[in-house]
Amino acid sequence: MPFSPLYLLALILLFGFLLAFIQVGLLAIAFEKLGLSPHSGLLLLFSALFGSLVNLPVARVRAEEPTTPPPAWTGLLRGPQLRFEGTTLIAVNVGGCIICCGIHRCLCSRSRPPSLSSVPCVITSAAPSRAWASPCRC
Repeated sequence: MPFSPLYLLALILLFGFLLAFIQVGLLAIAFEKLGLSPHSGLLLLFSALFGSLVNLPVARVRAEEPTTPPPAWTGLLRGPQLRFEGTTLIAVNVGGCIICCGIHRCLCSRSRPPSLSSVPCVITSAAPSRAWASPCRC
């Protein structure tokens, strides 16, 4: 896998901004508004960050071989191209799904049920996702 200094620099800058936000206390204020202590908020943040490295397989479905070739570029964290085996693995990301759904469930259990005013918010976030979502052919 080739090394990409540009992606490494971007990753270092992102971690620098995260560290700066932690030091300034902006994240502590956000966690406080959610009803979390700064320590539990940071634990959840880093659990979600490191959990995003873990995918739990759910199912395998039959698939046709892609007609378009895979992208030629490779990044810092991009693995080698795998051989097509006729199936697609459906997986759930721990940091992006399980931990976030757990946080959502905890926060919703402590607050009042959502009103009809939340419907436009759901529509405006779901409609673009539905329109632009496509299967990943990585």
